[in-house]
Amino acid sequence: MTLLLAAQLHSRDGTPYTALYISTEAQLQTNRLSQILETHPKLADLPSHQKPGLARIQSTHIHDLEAQEHILRFQVPVAIQRFNVGLIIIDSIAANYRAEFEKGGKPSHSLAKRSAQVAQLGTHLRDLARTHNIAIVVANQVADRFESQYQSPAPLSQPQTQSQKTPATASTSTTTPALNPPTLSPPEIYFSTPHLLALDHQQRFFTGWGDDPNPHPNDTLKTPSLGLTWTNQLATRIALLRSPVYEDRPYQSGEDKAVASWKRTMKIVFSAWSGEGETGYEIWTGGVRGVGDAEDKGDGGKVT
Repeated sequence: MTLLLAAQLHSRDGTPYTALYISTEAQLQTNRLSQILETHPKLADLPSHQKPGLARIQSTHIHDLEAQEHILRFQVPVAIQRFNVGLIIIDSIAANYRAEFEKGGKPSHSLAKRSAQVAQLGTHLRDLARTHNIAIVVANQVADRFESQYQSPAPLSQPQTQSQKTPATASTSTTTPALNPPTLSPPEIYFSTPHLLALDHQQRFFTGWGDDPNPHPNDTLKTPSLGLTWTNQLATRIALLRSPVYEDRPYQSGEDKAVASWKRTMKIVFSAWSGEGETGYEIWTGGVRGVGDAEDKGDGGKVT
């Protein structure tokens, strides 16, 4: 929502940009936009002729995948020209796909069809951004991810042999393999994969989740929806992470830890024009602002 207002600070040929908000879940919260406009330190102090407004935000709601296809391909290009759109936000891109392709049917057929449509959509959005020189920001959803388990290869022990004597008249002996099968060392279970080219190992570099070297045991692993097909369409991925901060007090046996607050982190996973980076942030009445680490919050935190 802050982006919808900030986009209006720029102009093309002296005409301020407008923003286009396309929702697939909840309607645009105009009350929240007004709150940000009144309390954001940069926006509230602007003179009236430079101040953004709700009148320069166009919005529409898409209720299914068929309507989404029609609006994005036919109506959005017309709206860009008519309203001097400089920013398009789609919130969220995964909702209609998940509703459409989780109804039933053959999973393999649905997955192949969805992948083809996602690839076509990504190509269309890139063409819009390049042709009209605009920014397109797309919100995605996340789903739970379960680490695959594998057993470490169990080394074989050396085959046991036994000495078998020939009849007493003979002075030589021979050795033959024992009939007992080789013994196996107990396997160990790991919750990751040793294969560097496996998806379970590679995906942490392009999803933004799962690369914490010291994860909290209660943290739930997440992965972005639409998978690798959608990831390949993106120029930049920004992950918004949230982890619990538990109350610092003694707990009784069997008692669940109480969550005192939430630590939010914004991370650039990959980008075509920016290096990787990570910072803390918080949501307040004026929108979103960066904060220092948890240890810096003793007197309100460092605001950037």
